[in-house]
Amino acid sequence: CSGLRKTQEEAKEPLLRKLETLSDTDHKISLKEALVLHMARSQIKLGSTQQPHPSSGRLTKNVEKIAPQVSDLLYLTATVSSQDSEAASALFQKAADSQYLLSGKLRLPEQKMNLKNLDHVLQTVSTASYGIRRQVLAAAAEIVLADEKASEAEWTLLRLISAAIGAPMPPLAPT
Repeated sequence: CSGLRKTQEEAKEPLLRKLETLSDTDHKISLKEALVLHMARSQIKLGSTQQPHPSSGRLTKNVEKIAPQVSDLLYLTATVSSQDSEAASALFQKAADSQYLLSGKLRLPEQKMNLKNLDHVLQTVSTASYGIRRQVLAAAAEIVLADEKASEAEWTLLRLISAAIGAPMPPLAPT
């Protein structure tokens, strides 16, 4: 992503607009497209301001402060892995309860998250301590692997979430 950070200032806004237009050609933005847009915006912003990644500053150590955003991200992951809303809810709850830092602190979102809010959600989650971010990624992985198989798209989704929240994930192959 260093290439995005090094993009000339006058080319940054047109590049972002072009990426947004490309991702919206079918008049809907998928989770993967939204994550890629988030990463592009983040990298271009880092290059512009020379600011450190949000996770390198003061970190949130209290899960309750970011629980709504963590819930949104995990439930969105569950809806990608299961089209059935009841199954997605069960995946979400099982994954959240399996992580000791998250257990009992997350609730199903009351309303469906708009992908346009994904930047805010990812930005907020990326300010959590490393331990929390690692457990969020572990919960997302548990959701994806609940059926004991993962498609290429699901692995890509996990890698994008990993990069967006700053929780390293080793390269793994789809099953």
